Amino acid sequence: MNTKSASLNAFLFLALLLVSGCGPNRHPQAQRLIGLWELSTDVNDLSDASLTRDSLASKAMAESRKIDRTVELDDLMTIEFKSNAQLQTKAMQIKQGTWHFVSYSPADDTVQISCRLANEEPVTIDVRFIQDDLMIMIPPNIHVLGKEMLFRRQFSSNK
Repeated sequence: MNTKSASLNAFLFLALLLVSGCGPNRHPQAQRLIGLWELSTDVNDLSDASLTRDSLASKAMAESRKIDRTVELDDLMTIEFKSNAQLQTKAMQIKQGTWHFVSYSPADDTVQISCRLANEEPVTIDVRFIQDDLMIMIPPNIHVLGKEMLFRRQFSSNK
């Protein structure tokens, strides 16, 4: 087998792996992120969150409520993670980009992802799950503020 043929076979093998579901966002923990997430300012979410992470959840709720007071009710911050590695954030403006799974820490149920919004440098973000539909993270669209906020899943898009 010549070098050109070996290179082609290696390329085809890698392409097959990606198409067959072994890509970075196919990891079971990455799949948990897929869907639309909305900034939560609901005190019931704080009660749920405080069952496992009281001080962290309280701080995240406080930050979420601060942000909520600065935007209109129909302009709540949302983040959508799509299975095709696309990402969309909405606060006062819509930003689009990409995301991919980096790692998972079962000790604190944290998924680490890398996000890159259009015309911005990539950022690495820790997403801590409180429940399957409740998470704490620093949103990629305002990561420079360094404020962790509480998000609740709205629906699973699988787009």
